[in-house]
Amino acid sequence: MTSPRFDAVVRLDAITEAGEVRMQWPRTSSVTEIWRPDPGKWADQSRVPHFGEPYSASIPPRIAELDVALPGRIAADLETATIRLRDFDVEFGASLSPIAALLIRSESLSSSQIENVNARARQIVAAEIGESDSRNAKLIAASSRAMIDAIGNPGEINADLAKRIQASLLASSPELRPGEYRTEPIWIGTSSVSPHGAEYVAPPVGELPGLLADWSRFASRTDVPILAHTVLAHAQFEAIHPFRDGNGRTGRALMQAMLRKRGATRHVAVPISSGLLTETDRYFAALQAFEAGDPVPLLEASVAATHSAIDNARELVGAIEQLRERQRAAIVARRDSKVWEVLEYTIRQPVFTPSMVADALGITTTNVQRNLDVLVDAEVLIATASVHRARGRIYRSQAILDELDRFAERATRRTA
Repeated sequence: MTSPRFDAVVRLDAITEAGEVRMQWPRTSSVTEIWRPDPGKWADQSRVPHFGEPYSASIPPRIAELDVALPGRIAADLETATIRLRDFDVEFGASLSPIAALLIRSESLSSSQIENVNARARQIVAAEIGESDSRNAKLIAASSRAMIDAIGNPGEINADLAKRIQASLLASSPELRPGEYRTEPIWIGTSSVSPHGAEYVAPPVGELPGLLADWSRFASRTDVPILAHTVLAHAQFEAIHPFRDGNGRTGRALMQAMLRKRGATRHVAVPISSGLLTETDRYFAALQAFEAGDPVPLLEASVAATHSAIDNARELVGAIEQLRERQRAAIVARRDSKVWEVLEYTIRQPVFTPSMVADALGITTTNVQRNLDVLVDAEVLIATASVHRARGRIYRSQAILDELDRFAERATRRTA
């Protein structure tokens, strides 16, 4: 099966009725397929809805060689948003080592919430250490691990990285064949048993190798402005939809990897997904416009999301810094006491056991326990009744968890 060819240049020669230059982009085309699902899923093929009937599957254009020329207004807006990303990273990078982990959790939570996967911060952080039975919390914890891997050692931005991220996201769901491309049709909306009438039907599996190779070449380019490059690559990845599950979360983790690879961020993961979450309808509508050949709404939505995410992240950072000062004021200890190191640890890991602290800081469990008692007396920590398997009592910093929940609430509240 072959895909249609497109011109290799994006031209700025389309004028809207308002006299503005509109960015041209090749439209997604379609191909007719016949609905024949995996026989193993239906004992009686005659009962398969729409069996043998035609349906349309999308064929995204090849974009690896496109000359991406941005309209002046949106180019300026994208540059302003990129500068704010860099400024946030530079301003807080040196002092954010404990808070960086919280920002990654915030990004993972917001990305998951876009897919209607929700959990409280206490459940998520507990899931990170194997102490939560919440399926959603486990999924979000897995998303955090995938995000850390993606930005910590991104390597080349290509299909192999996408497979690695998706495999990490779905490691606990072997039935979904994590890290493997789908081998059957996939679609969004309307019906769970047939692609007929779906809002979007992803490309046929035979198209995936060529599309992903093309996407990898586009993602590895360095001649496209950073934020535009990241957003356009994200939209193309979502259009390809190469996996059975986790495509959205994988795509948004890839955005963070691209921002890190291109140097827009060096220290932190700015939770852009929280900005997208503020207007999910706009985000999904912009993805549809991209498929129709107009990437500008998505670029505009991403600019707005970046500003919103930075504002929300600044509010989180400010709240954590104020909380840290109040906690330090409540602690009675010598300046050279290890309690201050333990306090910083509780900010980046607000649910933990004494042995986890001992391993992380290289101090004895006895010394850790002494300092934990100080923090409990100062009402910085809560010593729970739960005991982690072979690792001791579980402690939590409820105040930090509350700030993470407030971050999530701000993002979702702005959606209304």
